[in-house]
Formats: sequence, C-alpha cells, structure tokens
Amino acid sequence: MRQIAITATIAVAFLSSGGGNCAPPLIASGGSHGAAVHVDGSVRTWGGDTQGQLGTGRGFIFPTAAPAAGLADVKEVGLGEEYSLALKLDGTVWTWGSNRLGELGDGTHNDRALPSRVAGLAGVTEIAAGDYHAVALKNDGTVWAWGANDNGKLGDGTTTYRPSPVKVGGIQDVRKLSAGRGHTLALTADGRVWSWGANDQGQLGDGATTDRYSPVLVMGLSGVTEISARGSYSVAGRPMDASGYGERTPAAARLHRRRPR
Repeated sequence: MRQIAITATIAVAFLSSGGGNCAPPLIASGGSHGAAVHVDGSVRTWGGDTQGQLGTGRGFIFPTAAPAAGLADVKEVGLGEEYSLALKLDGTVWTWGSNRLGELGDGTHNDRALPSRVAGLAGVTEIAAGDYHAVALKNDGTVWAWGANDNGKLGDGTTTYRPSPVKVGGIQDVRKLSAGRGHTLALTADGRVWSWGANDQGQLGDGATTDRYSPVLVMGLSGVTEISARGSYSVAGRPMDASGYGERTPAAARLHRRRPR
C-alpha cells in the first residue's frame, strides 16, 4: 500500500547518545523515506533515495539515519512522495529530491540530491508537504504554494503547475497549514478553516464533492485550534472536541482524540 506523506510533532527516541532534557524533535514520513530534526538543529534522513530525497548526495537506499548535507538550525521538516522540505529558524525554506512537477520550488524541474534554498521565500513560520505540492506560511499571515496543481491544490485559481512559489488568494491572517494527498487546509486567526484542491471524497468540507481551485470555507466549524489533512480526509480540533470530514471520517476523529498533546 502506498504511504501517504504526513508530518507530525511527537516525542521520539533520541537520535544520538546526548540524552538529557531536550525538546522532542520533529519527524516526518514520505513515500519511501523518513526524516527527523535532531536536537542540534541538523536533519537526519533514511530510506529510499532514488530521486535524492535523503539530501545526502549518495543516491541509494540508506537503512539508518544519516545527516542531510549542509543543514543547520532547522526547526521543521516535511516530506512528500519523493522530495523533502526543511524550515530554518531564520525563516528560509530548503528543498531537495524529485522536482519533476516543480516540488522543490526553485523555478526548474531538475532533481536535486542536496538541499538548496527556495529563492524569494523569507519570513516563513510553517511548512507542509503534500505528495507532489508544498505550502508555506509567512509571518504576515499569507500562504504560498508550489508544485503540482491538478485539482487546484495550490489555491491560485488555476490548475497550472508552479515550479516557483505563488500566493494563495482569498485568505489572510492564517495561523496553521496542513497538506493532504491532493488538498490543503488553512486555519485562520478567527478559528475558521479554509480548504482547496481535490474534493472527490468531500475532504474540503464545503458540502460538495467538487474540486476547488481557490480557498473555500469549511462549513459549520468555528473555534478551531488544530487542523490535519490526510490522504483524502481532514480533521479539525477544538478544545475537548474533534470534527472530521471526507473519507474515513469517524476513524480520523477517534484517532485525533487519542493523539497525545
């Protein structure tokens, strides 16, 4: 079964013998590779490397965690099907791996086996990786997206693939992002949730099953504090509550309730 790209912040075992009272690193899983932010701010990757998605420059399967080259002061990682993202403390975004559909946001379609900075993107506070598209939240509350755009998952009102970041229109004051296989979610400061992209399973929560090329408001939700986009379903969390919509919604809501905070 094909693995869906997800990103989650959880407590995991130490990746070194450092030990001590350290904040838990952030980990992510992609199509055939994994990554974790080490407590020293570097990134460790493992798994398949057919498109350079490990960022080591080696190009072959690596069954144990190894450092991605040249990365430091990283606060977050996100993995797609065959590409990787990293957000640094200085608000810059770095990408590597497959670039066939513009997933790396560097204006080309050339794969990269080593991390390179996404040009023109600064002040980023959060990133999210879908299978073949990526999104970034800037400190001014705007959302920027790049990569594959079938189903309108980039939210720019088109289905044109974008190898460089484009601004998502129609939303502002965004506080959190999440990307699924073919859709994207944004949580705004007023506690409302916006969605765009694929909607064949009702994953956009707008009462229809029509793809949306621009953000639409999720119906019946307010006071939301957490969002999560998965393969073809979405989950929104409120204090002592969870609301899900799309494919496998009841299971998603139960899992969200059990998820440690």
